[in-house]
Amino acid sequence: MNPAPLGQLREQEQRARSYLASRHEQAPPPLRLLAVRAAGQWLLSTSTLSALRAPARLTALPLSPLWMLGLCNIHGRIAPVLDLAALLGGVHDASEPARWLVLGQERPVVVLVDEALGLREPAAPDAAPTPPAGLLDTMQSLGLATDTVLQEACEYADGVWWHLDLQALLAPLEQALEQTLEHTPGQVA
Repeated sequence: MNPAPLGQLREQEQRARSYLASRHEQAPPPLRLLAVRAAGQWLLSTSTLSALRAPARLTALPLSPLWMLGLCNIHGRIAPVLDLAALLGGVHDASEPARWLVLGQERPVVVLVDEALGLREPAAPDAAPTPPAGLLDTMQSLGLATDTVLQEACEYADGVWWHLDLQALLAPLEQALEQTLEHTPGQVA
C-alpha cells in the first residue's frame, strides 16, 4: 500500500474535524441587561429572569422581615415576593408603577422593583464610583463581598447604573426562604 494516499486521507480527516469543530463553536450570546429602579439604578442580567409582570394578589406573612412582602402564585407554584428597595436598604417609591421580576421556573422568586425601564447594552465601566451606602450595609449584614454582588458600574447619559448580581444577593436568603416555604405546599390547587 502506498503511504502517500493514507497521509492525504489523515490530513483531510483532520481538516474536516477542525472545520466541524469550528462550526460548533459559537460566540457567547451578547449580555442583555434589564435597567430597573429600586432604591437606586440597577442593571440585571436577563439570563436569570423568567418573566416581568404587574403585581398580582399577595398574601402577607406576619413577623417577616421588611424586605419579605409575602407569597404569591406564579404558574401554580408558591413564590416569595421580595422588595428589592427594602433589601438594598432603601424605600419603595410608591409614586412609580411597581413591577414584579420573576426569577427561576421550578422554585420561582419574585422581586418587586419600582420601575423596569427596558434593555440596555453594557457600557464601558465607570472608573471608581462609590457603591450605594444602603447596599453596602445589606451586603455586610449578609456576609457578602462587594465584588460578589456588584459586577461593575456603567456610565450612561442618565447617570451611573450598577450591574447587580441578583442571584449572588439572594443566595444567603435562600435558607430563610426555604424555611418560610417549608410549611407551605409547593403547588396551588
